[in-house]
Amino acid sequence: MGEKFNILRKAISYETTESWTTVPHVTFIYEADVTEMLNEFGRLNENSRSLKLTINTLLLKICVEAVKTAPQVNAHIKYNPKRITGEVEVIKNINITMPWVLENGEIVPINLRNFEDKTLVEMQEYINKIAQKINNCNIHIPLYRVAVSILIE
Repeated sequence: MGEKFNILRKAISYETTESWTTVPHVTFIYEADVTEMLNEFGRLNENSRSLKLTINTLLLKICVEAVKTAPQVNAHIKYNPKRITGEVEVIKNINITMPWVLENGEIVPINLRNFEDKTLVEMQEYINKIAQKINNCNIHIPLYRVAVSILIE
């Protein structure tokens, strides 16, 4: 017999299902030679005295820039099948949900908001602030509050 979902897992499952059924998703595979990019990334970190950039943040920046060049990827499609009418609403803000691994191994989604105009350094600072908040609190308290609010809607 499988393991029953706790309230947190129920809320995450609900939100994931909601996202997969209401938000457009794009998958693209391209094998690029990133040797020079990684070398430049290393040089950036060598020259930085205070803030160390992570590969994750660099990849987020690349994704944001890609979305900015193809804004239709960041859109909602409204379609009425009975009237055969629809429209595409392009969303200005680029928000990204990324997985965050907690100390106990649990993975929770973290929402990164308004990344469309952030520099690489600003993105790293934003993520570092999230890490500080997570490390300085019992993360389960706000997660359970969110889970309860989702489940009682």
